[in-house]
Amino acid sequence: MPSGAIPPSIRSPQTAIPERWCVVSEDDEKTAITPAWLNYKQAEAYSNLSRTTLWQLISARKIRAARVGRAVRIERASLQRFMERNTEDLGVL
Repeated sequence: MPSGAIPPSIRSPQTAIPERWCVVSEDDEKTAITPAWLNYKQAEAYSNLSRTTLWQLISARKIRAARVGRAVRIERASLQRFMERNTEDLGVL
């Protein structure tokens, strides 16, 4: 690992999701596009939940997922909503 690089185990969930780039034809600038559908590895990093827990949530229809061939994609927005619904107010400022 190059010096100064952050090991994957320490990265925040926001940096663990790979960014996708597209070229805007007008200005030739690159714009980051955040994927709306995540694979299991990305969803684990995003939510800090295990693959098994994500699978159970999908099976219980608490988060949305789609199967494309053998690949499973988890909707990021439904995962975010689930996390927000299950957030407890701990009274911390």
